[in-house]
Amino acid sequence: MKNPNLVIDVGQTFIKFVVIDDNFKIIDHIILNNNLLIKRKKILNYNISKLKKIIISNLIKIFNKHKIKKVIPISHGSASFFIDDNGKCSSGPHFLQKINPSLSRSFFKVLKKNEYTHSLKLNSYHNLGKSFYYLIKNKKLLKINKIITLPALINYILTDKMYLDKSYLACHSFAWDFKKNKLISFFENNKKFFPKIYGSGKMIGYIKKIYSKRRKIQVHNGIHDTSGSYLALNRNFKSKNILIVNTGTYFIISKKIKFRKDIKNGFYYNYGADNNLYLCKRLNAGLIYQKYNPKMLLSKDDIKLSEANVFFQKNRRKKIVNPRVIKKYSQTKDFFKLNYLIAFKLAKEINLFMKKNSFNKVFIDGIFSKNTIFIFFLKQLVKKEIFITTNSFINCIGASTFFYKKKINLNYIKIK
Repeated sequence: MKNPNLVIDVGQTFIKFVVIDDNFKIIDHIILNNNLLIKRKKILNYNISKLKKIIISNLIKIFNKHKIKKVIPISHGSASFFIDDNGKCSSGPHFLQKINPSLSRSFFKVLKKNEYTHSLKLNSYHNLGKSFYYLIKNKKLLKINKIITLPALINYILTDKMYLDKSYLACHSFAWDFKKNKLISFFENNKKFFPKIYGSGKMIGYIKKIYSKRRKIQVHNGIHDTSGSYLALNRNFKSKNILIVNTGTYFIISKKIKFRKDIKNGFYYNYGADNNLYLCKRLNAGLIYQKYNPKMLLSKDDIKLSEANVFFQKNRRKKIVNPRVIKKYSQTKDFFKLNYLIAFKLAKEINLFMKKNSFNKVFIDGIFSKNTIFIFFLKQLVKKEIFITTNSFINCIGASTFFYKKKINLNYIKIK
């Protein structure tokens, strides 16, 4: 094993520390539940001190076992933080925090008609631009010096250096102008509060000596986690005629595309860390699973595809399975219902992509790609070639492509 590297993945559900070698093999990993949400006087924030302890303690564990050469963070979107005039780091509004309607209206008024943000309005502070706007409006009260994102925060913890990254700023944020390829004018006019936007995956410095045992361990500019999926797939497949479905808490459906001024409602643009533009759609499939029983996520060994086929033939002409008839702790029939519901919703979104975007293959990664019943139903509903990879760390592997130029063998399997 040569040159093992580390990817720190802070997702909405889990925090992962994944050690990857120069053949893109996972040689070690640590997975923790993400319990960083704190509530004080009805205000939701990220617990930064807890995050720092988690990162440092697990870094030291890994550094004691492996001679890590490089580190890169990736994370879920819509998380803002700030450094005050005294150097203290604090959380911006958590993306689940309810937003004052007047503040929301005020934010959307600053967007100019000729600014092509190509975003979709999400609840609360789930658009990163709303968080940035809130922080700038309260800059004097909070004594803000710099505003940063979650990958930038992790980089700051590791190196004391701050940089931003396009893949994080340009994802359903209302903060990025895709035509001009920069922040919207309101944030450009307040540019002094933002660190430099630096290349995705570029080296920004070294781990602090206090954590690295005085070894020189490079730190690379962190990215949005969905970009890991793009990076991994593009290292193997150069075709533009493919649809990518990254599954997890949300399903992100993406198609590489050239910029156009008008896109359909419900779609948005995502600027990938691979420097490509993607047309995207979100589906809250993972949240639907969590509402019932997370153990239903993985297919049961005692359920045969022949049984799933019988269920499908009986239900294929129905519009959709009503989720209210699904029991919380499922038996086999309810397991089928839930998987069919999610497959039906995803197939519907894939068919929307088909109307104006040509593609001949659908690639699915993430945790749902392991669910054989879900994949079986999806194959019956989508008349395109479907490929899956059962690698649970696909986003981390994609992020590690910044370290190596060789091709990745991800063993995508064609579903027959």
